[in-house]
Amino acid sequence: MCFINLFYSILIFWFVKGHYRFPIKIKIESIRKALAFGVPVFVIGILDSVFVSVDRWLIVTSLGEESVGYYALGLMVGNLLGLVPGSVASVLYPNMLARFGSGKDVRAGRNLLVGPFMVLSAFMLILVSVAVLGVPLIIQLFLAKYIPSIPIIRILAPGMFFWALSNLPSTYLVSINKQNWIMVVQIAVMIFVVVVGSFVLWRGNGILEIALVTSSGYAIYGLCLTVLTFRLIFKRSIDLFPFLLRFLVPFVVMVMAIGSVDLIVSDEVEAFALVLMTLERLIFVLSPLGIVLWLMNRKSEAFLVGLDELKNWIRARQKAA
Repeated sequence: MCFINLFYSILIFWFVKGHYRFPIKIKIESIRKALAFGVPVFVIGILDSVFVSVDRWLIVTSLGEESVGYYALGLMVGNLLGLVPGSVASVLYPNMLARFGSGKDVRAGRNLLVGPFMVLSAFMLILVSVAVLGVPLIIQLFLAKYIPSIPIIRILAPGMFFWALSNLPSTYLVSINKQNWIMVVQIAVMIFVVVVGSFVLWRGNGILEIALVTSSGYAIYGLCLTVLTFRLIFKRSIDLFPFLLRFLVPFVVMVMAIGSVDLIVSDEVEAFALVLMTLERLIFVLSPLGIVLWLMNRKSEAFLVGLDELKNWIRARQKAA
């Protein structure tokens, strides 16, 4: 403590002795630009918090705290799925700003978005499949009281796929000063969830139907931001359609495989049988998903770069051996 006081005393002495002056200059135009950019970003953060909570408000006001508990576990799994795209987006954001700031060209950061987006979409499809099939195994073995959360996870996870991927398009829109578009989409989707969710509860439905509404809202939100962003990236509208197919077709295959897996493998109750059944389901889902991902992306730049890196790694391992 004495050392800190001595340090500050010396600092104040040299400041007074040196007659330092820091004239204050206020530029109204700079403040206006900062507010024009910063306020929407701040509002986006608030709207995002409200957006991910509005379904829980609907549930707790109509179905009680127990339903919120079951529902919250599904949301927890979904939030974990969003960590990877969010981390990648935060890393790419400064580079996106630099690319746009150097020439004010909205397409300047294309390489920072297209390749990572396709790689992440493939990774997220695999991650969602593992979560939908693997988390129920953990619940059945260790959290038996939360078994009612299993169908909620299955409903929310596909929607979380789009919500998680929206981190990259939304980050890109902020980097090119189009953050107002995000607010518009957020407000529109929130209205959709509140209106449709309230109608569902008014009809006497439960948390599964609310989960379906929420998952649909996440999908709409992610798709809208993706379409808006990549419409700016691609010069021609016709180039947008094959790009969307490259990650939507594998998503449809994943949903169909997960939806049909219960029809092929019967439920079990013993621990070993549950583990074996989960492995069988994963193989059944990931096999067609992997084939479709390869067919849709085998000629893409990101796939070719990844393939070259894999070959180089194998050669390095062989030389080391």
